[in-house]
Amino acid sequence: MKRLAVSFFLILTMPLQPYAQERFPLEISPGGLVKPLDTPISWKDKRTLLLRSGNQQEAAYFQEDIVTGKRLRTEGPSFPAEGSSNYVLQENAINPTLSPDGRYVAYTRDNDLYATELTSGKVIRFTHDGNKTILNGRASWVYYEEILGRSSNYRSFWWSPDSRRIAFFRSDDTNVPMFPIYVANEQHGFLEETRYPKAGDENPQVRVGIVSVGVGQGIVWADFDPCADQYFGQPFWTPDGETLLVQWMNRDQNLLKIFAVNPMDESGKVIYREEQPAWLEWIADPLFTQEGFLMVRDFESWQQIYLCSLEGNELQRLTNGQNWGITIHGTDPRGE
Repeated sequence: MKRLAVSFFLILTMPLQPYAQERFPLEISPGGLVKPLDTPISWKDKRTLLLRSGNQQEAAYFQEDIVTGKRLRTEGPSFPAEGSSNYVLQENAINPTLSPDGRYVAYTRDNDLYATELTSGKVIRFTHDGNKTILNGRASWVYYEEILGRSSNYRSFWWSPDSRRIAFFRSDDTNVPMFPIYVANEQHGFLEETRYPKAGDENPQVRVGIVSVGVGQGIVWADFDPCADQYFGQPFWTPDGETLLVQWMNRDQNLLKIFAVNPMDESGKVIYREEQPAWLEWIADPLFTQEGFLMVRDFESWQQIYLCSLEGNELQRLTNGQNWGITIHGTDPRGE
């Protein structure tokens, strides 16, 4: 048995010896060992996905049936669409985001909020007070890290579904203490200072603003006290673009309210209230229906799906059981 075990060990290790003796610099990996993933571009329909394979310079495009996995080679997307115009934004434009109808692109520049009409190149400037501590449409660090998430890339503005309005956060970081951070880039690195509130420090004072595109209405500020010790979560537009749902929390993060804000004026009313002994999670990805919106909450010990009316007069639990990790993927509006 010992002789057989030794022979078996030698057989296993012999093919590995050439690779174990070969060394590679960190910048170079063996050919074929790492391959780029295909990049999803857009959906053609509910089951057909357009994918890009390879890099942008030598790209191949495929249509994949996500049910069967079958692929067909196809032409890449044609941008811009016929009848539209190319427009190059200035280099310091940050987080360019197309309007849902494709007519405008919104972005921030020097901490002010802008939009450009793509067909004419007309630039609309919505705010004029941006500086190092006043951030319009660009999140303060604590909002980027703890509330909106790193995937936001500091973006704190949101188009309405009808492309008529933009909601945004205005953050005043004046009273937020500075914190030195060592950045270990290049040979010697460097020291960077950022507005970083530690426990007990002042947070940025945030206001929720709404601007109209193409209408000289000015900024509508939602009726909140910017000096209050509070947090705002990501707001959500109703499908008709007529109401902005604003998430609000106290600093203890055990009280959550949703305000339905009228974008024509500063008025708003509470349509949902939740309080728990411990801290709360923000509402993520509500799904709107004809009766209101669906959300996942855990205030009854386990996660359940609830239907909340937009008037705030009805909250209906739709699920039961010991659930966790619920994700709402969609609804059938026809009830079939």
